Amino acid sequence: MDIIAKISSGIAGWLTFEDMKGNVRHHDESVLYPPITEIASRNGYEVEREFPLPRKTKQRGSSKEVDFLLLNERKKVAVLLEIKFKKYAKTMMGGISMDALKIRDITFSDINAGIGRKKLKMPDLTGAWKVRKAVMIVWREGEIVKLMNQKEQKPIRRQFMKLLSFMFEDPKTVSAKQFATAFIPGARVATVGKAMGQIRWASTVTHKKYWVAAFCKVDEWSNLS
Repeated sequence: MDIIAKISSGIAGWLTFEDMKGNVRHHDESVLYPPITEIASRNGYEVEREFPLPRKTKQRGSSKEVDFLLLNERKKVAVLLEIKFKKYAKTMMGGISMDALKIRDITFSDINAGIGRKKLKMPDLTGAWKVRKAVMIVWREGEIVKLMNQKEQKPIRRQFMKLLSFMFEDPKTVSAKQFATAFIPGARVATVGKAMGQIRWASTVTHKKYWVAAFCKVDEWSNLS
């Protein structure tokens, strides 16, 4: 199991734990940072929060940042991870597409420059390293469907529908009705663990699940704009 899958599963378990204490409903993405940090660090990753991105030509204001940079020197793996928390019945700032576009084109040189800028005690990346990029989102019940239809670009919508199809026994024959009922309490669906992403859920006291999805970089992200 790779680190993105471990974080997805770990956050789903953490959400279940927190909901049983009555702590989740008013949270935002910042509450996810400590458990993500602990999962990554316990799996041999150095963790840097709010990692700076290079300034673009004619860019105004402060430089943009990535929520997480994770580095595992032994495995030569770097992970750029953006986090989103869709609050129930609330409008979410930005979108998955925007975060995917932000991290899509980050290079070794960009990461090394950020390491130098923050004077971090982290290794420079070379051609021997692999860079993983992902956007993780947490939401409750079926709110993600509305978000997809209203805010997300086509590549992300297509990636989501592909991930969603793997929740069913025969992904190739999933009907529109099954898609529509996937997030209804009591629906019989499987967790998803694929190279293109993850889907997990968290149990709650009301049986209205919290969901965790990780959108990993795929070739179709080249069509984001």
